[in-house]
Amino acid sequence: MVYRKRKSVLEVKNEIEREGVKKRLKKYKYDLDYIDMKMDKRDNLRASIDGIKACMSDSEAVQGGGSTQEEKIKKVIDKINDIDREIKEIRLENADIRYALKNLKDDDYRSIVYHIWINNDMTMEQMGNKLHLSKSAIWKKSDHALKAISKILKKY
Repeated sequence: MVYRKRKSVLEVKNEIEREGVKKRLKKYKYDLDYIDMKMDKRDNLRASIDGIKACMSDSEAVQGGGSTQEEKIKKVIDKINDIDREIKEIRLENADIRYALKNLKDDDYRSIVYHIWINNDMTMEQMGNKLHLSKSAIWKKSDHALKAISKILKKY
C-alpha cells in the first residue's frame, strides 16, 4: 500500500482558498460571457427599433385593435432597459473580483489567471513557453496569484 505525505492544516487551508478563488474566476468568466450575450441581444433590440420606425405610417391603431407603433417601441425600450439593469447588477456582483484582478502586482500573475483560470485558452506548458518559464514555475506562480487574489478579496 502506498501512503501519501499527510498535508498540514495550512496546506489544506491554502488549497481550499485556491479552489474557492478558481470557482469565483469560473463564475466571473460565465458572467462575462452572459454579459456579452445580453449586449448582443440589446444591440439587436436597438436595431429592431429602427425597423419599427421604418414601418411607421400612422400612429393610430387600426380598427378593431392592434397596438400602435409607439407602444411597440416602448415595449422594446423597456426590454433594453431591463437588459441594461441586469448587466449593471452582474457587474456590481463582480466588482470585487475585477478589483482583485486589477490589483495583482505582477503582470505574469494577471496573464496566468486570465489565460489559465478565466479564459482557459492556454495550458500550463503553453503559458510557460509564453513567459519563458518551466511548467512547475508556472504552477507556483499560479498558486501565488490565486493566493494574492484571495488576500485582496478578503480586504475588499
